[in-house]
Amino acid sequence: MEVRSRCYKAKSKCNTHTSFSFGSTEFTSAADVGNYHAGYTGTYAGINYEAQWQGAGIVEILKNKTYGQLLNPMTYLGAPYGDNPVDYKYNTQGMTDAASKLGTMTPATYMDQKTKKEIQLIQMELRGNKF
Repeated sequence: MEVRSRCYKAKSKCNTHTSFSFGSTEFTSAADVGNYHAGYTGTYAGINYEAQWQGAGIVEILKNKTYGQLLNPMTYLGAPYGDNPVDYKYNTQGMTDAASKLGTMTPATYMDQKTKKEIQLIQMELRGNKF
């Protein structure tokens, strides 16, 4: 992990901006690092992607006190699952890096497979087939 801090002069004051990088991933804040770490460690701990995404979204909704979003299933059934889009991005990047290191299915592959299954179910329903 590399941490860089820069001083930007503005009206004779020093405004500091700290940025972080890990490998090829650039973070703009400590919160980004935290979200990356949550996805990485969650994946290493064996927590499935949906549970991580939905959990992060529910926590975000509770944190922001936007409780009405919990009543709308579209909030937590698809990306970003109620989470802040930037938080979702870094959380998913952490999941991807951990999955790659573990040699398991990445979130992108998981979503592709999930989408294919959903399309198959819809096609079966349209043909009148039973599940």
